[in-house]
Amino acid sequence: LHFMFALCFYDGMLTLVEVNHSALLVEITSSSSERAKYNAFSATFAGLGSLSSLVGHASWSKESLLYFRITCFGIAVLSSVIFFVTHDILLGVSGTPSSPRSVRTVSCGACCPGTSANSNVSNGNGSAMALRESEWTK
Repeated sequence: LHFMFALCFYDGMLTLVEVNHSALLVEITSSSSERAKYNAFSATFAGLGSLSSLVGHASWSKESLLYFRITCFGIAVLSSVIFFVTHDILLGVSGTPSSPRSVRTVSCGACCPGTSANSNVSNGNGSAMALRESEWTK
C-alpha cells in the first residue's frame, strides 16, 4: 500500500511539473532558434540532475540508512538553493514577477450586449470571428 501511494504521488507530481514545463516553453518565445537553445539547456541540466540518482545509489546501504538520508537531504537543499537562485535571476531578466503575453479579446454584440466587435470579419449575425492580422500582431 505504501509503495502504491508513493508511486502514484510521484507520478502525479512529475506530471504536474512536466505539463507546466512543456507549456512554459511556448510562452517564453515564438522563435524556433531560441526554443532549440532552451531545449538544449533543459536537456543538459536534466542530465546533470539525473546524476543525483547515481549519488543516491552509491550512498545506499541496507545496514544503515544514515548516509542515504544525509545524501537525500543534501540533494534537496542543493535543489532548493538552485531553484531560488535561478528564480531571482529570471526575475532580474524579466523585471516583473510575472509577465504573461498580452492577450487581446474580441467582444461581439451577439454574446455581449452593449459591446462592439473589433473585427471586419463576421459570421453573418454581427458577431466577430477573427481579428485582422495587423490587429493581433501589435
